[in-house]
Amino acid sequence: MTPEDGHTRDLLLAPLPRRHGIADLLVGLACPECHGPLIPNRILNMLLMGLLVTQSQGSPSLLCENCRPHRQYQFIFNEIPDFRPKNFGKEAPVENYHVSLPASAAWLVKMKRFLAWPLWALLMTVLALHPKRTNFRKTEEAVGKWLRLSRKKRGDSIYNIYLKTMESYHFATHVPEEPSLEFGGNWGNFTNDIYTGSCRITYSSEYLGESFFSGGAPHPNRHDVFDSLFLSEAHRLPIPGGTLSTVLSMHILDHIIKIDDLFSEVSRTLRSGGHFHASTYGRDIWLPEFPILKLFGPLGERYRNWRLGRPNPRGGDAYRREGVYPTGQNLLSEEQWRELGQRHGLDLVEVKPFTRRWLFGLLMDIEYQGFYCPPRMAERVARLLLPVCGKEVDEPPAFDDAFNVFMVFRKD
Repeated sequence: MTPEDGHTRDLLLAPLPRRHGIADLLVGLACPECHGPLIPNRILNMLLMGLLVTQSQGSPSLLCENCRPHRQYQFIFNEIPDFRPKNFGKEAPVENYHVSLPASAAWLVKMKRFLAWPLWALLMTVLALHPKRTNFRKTEEAVGKWLRLSRKKRGDSIYNIYLKTMESYHFATHVPEEPSLEFGGNWGNFTNDIYTGSCRITYSSEYLGESFFSGGAPHPNRHDVFDSLFLSEAHRLPIPGGTLSTVLSMHILDHIIKIDDLFSEVSRTLRSGGHFHASTYGRDIWLPEFPILKLFGPLGERYRNWRLGRPNPRGGDAYRREGVYPTGQNLLSEEQWRELGQRHGLDLVEVKPFTRRWLFGLLMDIEYQGFYCPPRMAERVARLLLPVCGKEVDEPPAFDDAFNVFMVFRKD
């Protein structure tokens, strides 16, 4: 029966996208509690076969018969299984996840816009005088693509363009082996930029369901590079043990409170010889180093306390710290990361610091204080970042001289 026959207003459930191996991917998932096999219910089997189903017939779900009582995991928008606890995200409204600095008075905003012109002109001079790349062709191949992609994102801050350009380069030069999983990847906009055309990511795990959607509907680009999406907490993945070759984490470790729980789960899901690729902040990101900027309240304790004081919508012990949204966590030294990995059978085999601390801290501090780069100057500033990024590829900064770090762990 369909809505067109005039006998019912029942909504029609669309068949699942006919992506390669989607049935095998779904059946290959495991219960995040007992890690036992999951069985598709009758409605899900019908959708996988391409049959039309109405809501009155039921909803698709995956069942775990090993748990007592049996656990049932429903789908969101008929195609994304939800493995989060039932009370997930109830601690605070989801909109609290989207943090922004408090609004300034109108006169202060106008003053900062006026002062931003000479300030960014001075910064352009600093970038122009920065030591140039040693190999122009290598620079173009290494970072040119990622810089161009970053500049497409209108409204992106200059410090974020610098961050994403170098971060993209490091992830792109470490192509993940399948089966692979990225946790905290949102709907994949950044991951799509990096890997489209070079590889696929088998699974994407996200903890905020709204991240997969745009305007209340599934985001149109959510499957560009991912084969399968699901909602779960990063420390409770619905993946059987020892099945993944690569796990990816793009700037998520700085949001994790119980970092040992996360590393334990990564180690459980990786097969022997598998790799964990992760980026995060360096050891100390809060120390203000620029005396002039102190006049404007530099990035320091006030900003950090404000960010840590935001309500936490993520829920789950791995993300909760007295009901606040955690950020700037796990600011560890290289040796501390090495020891953390070893506790869970993961060897730190590669460390790539990136974004020079003085420059990234300066850009971040200026923009967080409201001195945003004027749109007419943004393109020129982005062009001046290219040789800076190229120089960094040729001569990477030391761990303590970098604001961010890319790391590769290997399971024994």
